Formats: sequence, structure tokens, C-alpha cells
Amino acid sequence: MKTPLGLLILQNTLLDRFKNRLEKEKHKDGFTLDYFIFGDIKPVSRSDLARKMDYFIRLSGVSRITPHGLRHSHASFLIKSKIDDSLIAERLEHTVQS
Repeated sequence: MKTPLGLLILQNTLLDRFKNRLEKEKHKDGFTLDYFIFGDIKPVSRSDLARKMDYFIRLSGVSRITPHGLRHSHASFLIKSKIDDSLIAERLEHTVQS
């Protein structure tokens, strides 16, 4: 079950990168906050997403992984880091079964 509000929790390093990019981009002609956050009006296609993932996988030198596999790896990382189950469930938009 998903939580009613899908919030994205960002690590400080990623948040800092977004803030720095916002500072650079907001002065450009035609800038809008909606475009900065959501991008173009059309949704990203599966092939575009796959192409971008492949590019960054090659760039980083890590093994190939699917978006769903990345989600599982993230969950495993949180579990191994001894993060509370309820926080992991919230982050993954699941409910904790008791």
C-alpha cells in the first residue's frame, strides 16, 4: 500500500547539487520553477529513461541494474544500515505488516 503523499527524501549531497543548479538556472530567460522540477510537459519515455540509465551506468562503471533492481538495492542498503522498518516503509511508500 502506498502512502497518501509520495514525498521524496533527498540526501544532503544531492539536495546541495539541486540548490546549486537552481542558482545557475533561475537567471536564464524563460526559466520556470515547474520546468526546473518537472522538466518538459511530455512524460519521459521508457526508452529515454533506459538510454539515460545506460549512459550513467557506463559513466560510473557500476554493473547494469533495472530501476526496480535499484529500488531493491536501496531498500537492502537501508536495512543493512539498521534504519527503522517504519522509515524504510515510508520511504518506499509501503506499509509495515505486523
